[in-house]
Parts: sequence; structure tokens; C-alpha cells
Amino acid sequence: MTGYQQFNGKHCIHKTNAILGQHSRFFFQKLERKLLVSGRKNIILTRNKKYHAKDAFIAHSIHEALKLTGDDPYPYIIGGGEIYSLFLPIADKIELTRIHKTFEGDAFFPEIDMTKWILHSSETNNSSTDQPYNYSFLTYTTY
Repeated sequence: MTGYQQFNGKHCIHKTNAILGQHSRFFFQKLERKLLVSGRKNIILTRNKKYHAKDAFIAHSIHEALKLTGDDPYPYIIGGGEIYSLFLPIADKIELTRIHKTFEGDAFFPEIDMTKWILHSSETNNSSTDQPYNYSFLTYTTY
């Protein structure tokens, strides 16, 4: 989570808006990760018109979610897979943490079309006592 929490020092996740799907919110809660971060607006994108959350704003469309970010030019899209797929066509930057291990799961980041994206920077990190797997921080930008 270190890279996610303070990605590159230029644009800290704690001081920006975060857009995520309803199921990702449940995942954070299951891991007992605190979703609400001081100074950050959390926006849950869901099709469920009856969904409410006391610690987040609710949006039912991409347009509504982006409107809730106000004047934040770089809201973070933090998942899950369907939310990534919805926002990828309008994104101009991807800050991705790639864990160098294969996991079973039901949601994944979509394939990156390398005809539209270029790898701008890459930082590889070895496993440690805190992080059991090798991982990389990758930044892609559009051509």
C-alpha cells in the first residue's frame, strides 16, 4: 500500500478525490482498511439507486462521479475492474502497481492498449518483510 498511499510525492492520494465501485468499498472494509482519509473525498460509483454510505458520496454515472470531484484535476480511480474499464477511455495517465505474482480473482485491471499508451516510468521493488512479493510502480501516459 505504500506506493498507493504516497504514489510519487507529486500527487498524494491523501489529498485527492478517490472514485471506487461499491464492491471495492466492501473489499476495503473486509481488509479493515480505513476508506475515509482526512482531506480526501471518497466517491462510490454504483448502479444501485438505494445504496447509501455515511463516509462517502454516491454517484450513479461517470459524469456524476467526476462532477463530485469538484476542481480536482487528478482524481484517483481505485477500482474495481469494471470501474477501471469505465474510466480508462477518458484517462490520460495510469499509475499502476504491478505485483509480480499470479493471483486468483474475479476482477482485474483491463489490458493496456500499447498503441494508445506509453510507459513513462517504471520503478521495480524487491520483496521485503513488509511486502512478500516483488512489485513495480508503472506510470503510463497517452501518446
